[in-house]
Amino acid sequence: MIQVFIALLLFAFFAFGGLIADLGFVRLTQRQMSNAADGVALEALRLEDSLSDADRRQAARKRMQDFFDDDFRATFGDDYNYGAGPSVSLLGGSTNMGANKRLVIDSSVVYEPDVQLNATNEDFGDLVAGWYDETDPDHAEDPTYQRTDFDTSSDPSRREAFLVRIRRTNNTGGLDAQAGISSTGPVVPYLFARGSLMAGETREKGVSVRATTIAQARNATLAGPPHDEYGIPGYAPIALELDYWNSIPDNGTFVLQFGGRNRRRGNPNPGGRPLPNPNPTRGAPPIIPPGQLVGGGSTPNAVFADRLDDAQRRSWSIGDPVYVDTAPDIDRALALMGNPHLPGFTPRLFVVPLYEGDVLLFYDGRPGNSNPPFLPPVNNVPKDDMDPRIVGFASFELLRAEINPGDDGDDDEDDDGQDHIQLFIRKLPATIFPTNLSAVAAPGLADLPRWLTDQLADLNATIDEPAKAAALGR
Repeated sequence: MIQVFIALLLFAFFAFGGLIADLGFVRLTQRQMSNAADGVALEALRLEDSLSDADRRQAARKRMQDFFDDDFRATFGDDYNYGAGPSVSLLGGSTNMGANKRLVIDSSVVYEPDVQLNATNEDFGDLVAGWYDETDPDHAEDPTYQRTDFDTSSDPSRREAFLVRIRRTNNTGGLDAQAGISSTGPVVPYLFARGSLMAGETREKGVSVRATTIAQARNATLAGPPHDEYGIPGYAPIALELDYWNSIPDNGTFVLQFGGRNRRRGNPNPGGRPLPNPNPTRGAPPIIPPGQLVGGGSTPNAVFADRLDDAQRRSWSIGDPVYVDTAPDIDRALALMGNPHLPGFTPRLFVVPLYEGDVLLFYDGRPGNSNPPFLPPVNNVPKDDMDPRIVGFASFELLRAEINPGDDGDDDEDDDGQDHIQLFIRKLPATIFPTNLSAVAAPGLADLPRWLTDQLADLNATIDEPAKAAALGR
């Protein structure tokens, strides 16, 4: 009786062993596959507007190879056996129960995926470009790899999502191992579960493991300064008002006119007399807003502003208040833009922060807003929320700059012979930046109330031709 009881317990033991060991084996494999698919999907998408489709697929394939290479040198062996799960086989055996099989570690030790380029962009391929609908409630694939949330028929010039698959299957449907399109590796075999009451056919098939990742282009929420030494573009030392940016035609050119170098004082009240300083202890007479002077007034559509002197963070984030440089170093700003006023300048790409609200200038140089752009649902607006704030980013091409272009007709000219600076700019279409922008990080939102972050997110969604960055969608 005891022997019978022990025999029955053995079946239960193998069942639990299969649940713990075999499923752990499968889960480890899937996690390693998912990690690789995440990185490859992001790599392929971030290069969409930087490389041709063929080149970015090659770059994605290289990224997959590097992910499982411990020294990034294909000509040397891999001592640490990085891979998408162990690669083992069960050989031999006797009787129709498959008893006495030998567990053999394959020569590769681990499975190292070799994703196919899928140049024709087949739905079932390893690397698939398309458009992702994150609002679709169904994020599953059918047996033929069809999805309702991923559209491959979208305009090839604007496919703002990228799907990556890694598979270890028996290729029962014939779609998993088509040269140039799809690839698969060996299934994960059952080990402990072979001693359970599992059906023999199921036991011999092993476990198919798949990992699928979708990267999606989203409006950028963080932008860093340019790094000229590495050829990495970043934000320009100016910020534009959101509505003004949205009013510019697609691919249109426009001119920003700023107060010139060395100018410190003037009349912020066009057509009128200089306003008296109500508090002489707070500083000099009114300072001309260092923003766009076209149209006059103290609420410009653009301002000189950057964070390069910020000891905590040099990047702009959605939610950051726009603190205006009331006495900008124009020569420094021009240098940061590559000296566009000098001969030999070639047009340069820049990210431009966009803000919501009218930038005013108080006598003490503080930015502010007479009509607060952000209103809470109840109570009065806190003082700190009077400031205009960054709501997102776009990109433009700086064509050239001119210094001292002439009298613009207002009454606030200086006599230094350098009255104004004009920047000639072309608005660029929505662009996915390969680096220096993020669609995930937003440190500027960290200490803001929920009602304000919601408003900033809503405004971010209204940006015309935004700057974008790759983020994991699924």
